Amino acid sequence: MATKRAKRKEARHWFAPYHFVVTFPERVYPFATVIEGQKVRWRRSYDERLTEIQKQLGVGRYGLKLGAYREIMHILGAGVLIVLATTISQYFWGSDAAIPIMFVVAMLVITYQEFVLQPRTYKQHLSKGIVDWFSWNLPLAIYILLHF
Repeated sequence: MATKRAKRKEARHWFAPYHFVVTFPERVYPFATVIEGQKVRWRRSYDERLTEIQKQLGVGRYGLKLGAYREIMHILGAGVLIVLATTISQYFWGSDAAIPIMFVVAMLVITYQEFVLQPRTYKQHLSKGIVDWFSWNLPLAIYILLHF
């Protein structure tokens, strides 16, 4: 059970855009888990599954199913990024000319996030960072190769 201090700290981050995006998969976790005889979903279910997995595998590990769920969310996030970049480029420049530049910037930010920020903040393992990096950047690279 989280302490009051931890809950207040999380509440302070609730509106921070980065924290919102990073915790999005946790908040929309669609699979049910039984906790104390009660079926729960969303964040409580995610937290329970993660706790069970990390008791077995260690801190920073996600297991196969939870890891696959997170990677699917990364790929969906890359799709949203592609749509936003295309929309912004069309709106401001009237063409797709700025998309490669926006993708390179996004790839640099994702690289920093996966290999510097998340290992410090969430104790993320290097192997998880590599898989996350590919699940974010591969859709962007495929889009660039197919459209330019």
